[in-house]
Amino acid sequence: DIVGAGVTGRPIPKFDLEEMANPAANIYRTADGRFLALVLLQADRFWAELCRRIGRPDMIDDPKFANAAVRFQNRRECIAALRATFEAQPLAHWEKVLADFEGVWDVFRTAPELHDDPQVKANGYLPSITDANGNTFSVAASPVQFDEQPLELTAAPDHGQHTEEILLELGYDWEQIVAFKETGTVN
Repeated sequence: DIVGAGVTGRPIPKFDLEEMANPAANIYRTADGRFLALVLLQADRFWAELCRRIGRPDMIDDPKFANAAVRFQNRRECIAALRATFEAQPLAHWEKVLADFEGVWDVFRTAPELHDDPQVKANGYLPSITDANGNTFSVAASPVQFDEQPLELTAAPDHGQHTEEILLELGYDWEQIVAFKETGTVN
């Protein structure tokens, strides 16, 4: 959006999910309030299999949905039918139904779920670090790798951890540093 706005000089338009040009490339809510995304850019290639898998074979040959051109013309109705279908079952059901589906789809994961996601782990998106107190936790890694190697992240320093070193570098002596600590100027 940012790059596009810089090129065009105006904000990039936002699409109404009820009227997406390709109903097979949209976001759908499940019965338990979760979301999954279909990204079937070659919608005709995957349409029949998708319809069979989700229990809607009636949509395969329906004249309103039979190909991408007519799905576009009837997109509001097609999206409504898909929404009703996906909203009828919880996410776990759809994950099983679509598990080996060749079309592109995925689940919108919650923040806690990302910590156990196999792709997040494989790509090193949430590396673990340990702070000075021995606490281990995950942080978000930079998405940029200039040398094709993940960054080696370390914990931020504790509050005031380097105060004495910095004051010494600035020319203060230990007597002055102790005085600063006694007056509460530094920790």
